[in-house]
Amino acid sequence: VAMQKRYPAQLEYWLQQLRDLPECHALPLDRSRADAAAFCGQSWYSQVSRERLEQLNFAARQQGVTLFMQLQTALAVLVARLAGGADDGGCQDVAIGAAYANRAQSGCEDIVGFFVNSLVMRHGLAADCTLAQLLKNCRDTVLDAYEHADVPFESIVEKINPRRRDNLNPLFQIMLNLQDKSSWNLQLPGLDIEPFQVSTEEAKFDLAVDCTQSADGISIQWE
Repeated sequence: VAMQKRYPAQLEYWLQQLRDLPECHALPLDRSRADAAAFCGQSWYSQVSRERLEQLNFAARQQGVTLFMQLQTALAVLVARLAGGADDGGCQDVAIGAAYANRAQSGCEDIVGFFVNSLVMRHGLAADCTLAQLLKNCRDTVLDAYEHADVPFESIVEKINPRRRDNLNPLFQIMLNLQDKSSWNLQLPGLDIEPFQVSTEEAKFDLAVDCTQSADGISIQWE
């Protein structure tokens, strides 16, 4: 009942937040976009050192943000830079998707299932904006998105009703996720269990950046 009361206000937030969102990112592509997505992809891996992770965590505490917010800001700035930056001193519009484990509703605690929703983080990057301001803006964007995370992504797409294209994911085509390897603590008697990354050579988006934090730093899979 409580969620039903929150739902209209949360949906209205997304309708306002994503109004006039660009149909697609402006990243330069190395080949022409096909008429329909084939989902063929490859993965490339990189590593952020433990020392750099410590620096990021220290800077995060200084700015009052999380590591995820730092990574969101960094990726948004990178996309804006590769896309040519803000035009005529204006604001570059960058939309980045993020997976959100939506188990806030009572009754979900004991249910086995994939309770994950897609959120759209919309970043407005002005040419004269400082890094501190970008981080603050990202913090506000992320926290607001979490506050309104009950609305299914499919419902938002249905209400906004962007032009459907077989070769584009609606509302965002770039996704960033962060996981903490220390939480992967599955233990079974008589077994040593170690998670490992698997490349499926498939891509759901133009670019998906999956980051895994551990004591060794951050492992990044660019898909």
